[in-house]
Amino acid sequence: MQLLEPEITVDVQAPLLPGARVVVVLESVDVATGSAVFGLSA
Repeated sequence: MQLLEPEITVDVQAPLLPGARVVVVLESVDVATGSAVFGLSA
C-alpha cells in the first residue's frame, strides 16, 4: 500500500515535470524500501 503513496505524488508532479517524476518515484520508493530502488536500478 505504501507504493500507492509515492504514485499519487508523482501523478501530481507528472504534468509539472515529466523528468522530475522519475526522481520523485525513486526517492519516494527509497524512503519506503531502499531495496526496491536498488532492485529496479539493477
